[in-house]
Amino acid sequence: MAKKERPEVLNGKTHQYNTNCGKVYMTLNDIDDQLGEVRITLGKSGHCQECMLTFIGILLSIILQSEYEKPELVKLLRKHGLGISCGEHFIVKGEKYKSCLDLVSKKCIEELNKEVKKCVVEKKT
Repeated sequence: MAKKERPEVLNGKTHQYNTNCGKVYMTLNDIDDQLGEVRITLGKSGHCQECMLTFIGILLSIILQSEYEKPELVKLLRKHGLGISCGEHFIVKGEKYKSCLDLVSKKCIEELNKEVKKCVVEKKT
């Protein structure tokens, strides 16, 4: 898989979610108008959870910057990321999540699905 060159400056949005583990900050950055980088931090914690979430964000970024097909990544996230539970669920804006990993998976899937739909619409026109 060839890796895309990362620009010096990226456009993106940082979302804050209140979870059972504390505040999760998830930054979704675009490269060439597509999701290309994910950064995840967990409040002010220095715990193992923080390290794992950071590493998962890096792994997602590596995949996103490769030639891996977005629909295939959505399938993988659905199969392996959704529903991972850490014991107690939490609710963000009326939606139930089973863990921080469940939240990250759902939010990445939402963003990737927007891109896939946009590509389908552009191909039709």
